[in-house]
Amino acid sequence: MRAMSSVIVARVVGGTAAVVVALLALAALIAATQAPNTEHHHSSAGSTADQSKAGAPEEQDISLSANLEERRMGFDAICQHLKFEAMDRIVYPGQQPPAGHLHDHYGTLAEPDATPSQMRQSTSACNRPEDTAGYWVTAVLKPDGTPFPATAMKAYYRTAVPASKVKPIPPDLMMVAGNHAATAANPQLTSVVHWDCKNEVTGEVTGPWVEPHQCESPDAKPRLKIVFPQCWDGTRLDSPDHKAHTAYPKRVNGVYKCPGTHPVAITRLGLQFNYPAEGQPGWTDMDSVTFSSGGRFSGHADFWNTWRVEGENGFNSLHTRCLNEGTYCGLGNQPR
Repeated sequence: MRAMSSVIVARVVGGTAAVVVALLALAALIAATQAPNTEHHHSSAGSTADQSKAGAPEEQDISLSANLEERRMGFDAICQHLKFEAMDRIVYPGQQPPAGHLHDHYGTLAEPDATPSQMRQSTSACNRPEDTAGYWVTAVLKPDGTPFPATAMKAYYRTAVPASKVKPIPPDLMMVAGNHAATAANPQLTSVVHWDCKNEVTGEVTGPWVEPHQCESPDAKPRLKIVFPQCWDGTRLDSPDHKAHTAYPKRVNGVYKCPGTHPVAITRLGLQFNYPAEGQPGWTDMDSVTFSSGGRFSGHADFWNTWRVEGENGFNSLHTRCLNEGTYCGLGNQPR
């Protein structure tokens, strides 16, 4: 891709506008066909959010952030549902359930009094055994109040800040993303929390929406996506509101950078929860569901970084091989 960019620059000098446009289109086509995990994303006119305020997810706009190649760097972990429980190791540490609203837990179960060493010694329910982190999300409820889990959760580790500036997420860091008090009148930014639909046959993605959305096609799965802050104050592993020690990067001259108050850029975590398509086991009409935290707009998630750090497949090695060295890694750190 960089070589193609050099060719384009060389030909712009003295070239016609038509040639430039054609070459740029060709470069974009090559990038789209070669990048892994690329999705064909359509905006939906039916979104209930004010998109001029919320906007499409920032990771779709390469001009505002890291370049296209950097956006595709990184690694994933796919984790299974563990249990529904009204407990929250971050917000209500030490308090046995029920404490707070119901959460849907994935990966490694973060009991209210769990320690980092206990988490790292646990057996992970993720496809990467070294991912012993705790992930939990506000539960999605059927109209009768029954919770139902996602078919799978994907934790994807990427960057919006240029990769050369990014450090590994510090061990034991706690983060909360999303707003449990969001409402229809004050919805969340879709760059932080949104719903979309992915057609499993065509690969087309529609959305985003600020509330659960019933997919138009029976081949499409509803997905909840939550993006965590990527900037850290460099000192605290938590804060009283569980948010103040982290921040989202800001665009400066076309590139996302961390603010001076939170100068350390860390690996960006995003969580994706896939729900059954219409007709599949466990399917529920998404237009009728609510969150356990109240209403249909209050989606949020918690993360406790208790990954195993050391070794070839530990978090720091994955960060170096798959992010800083500029590739996308499958299992075992193998590029694909």
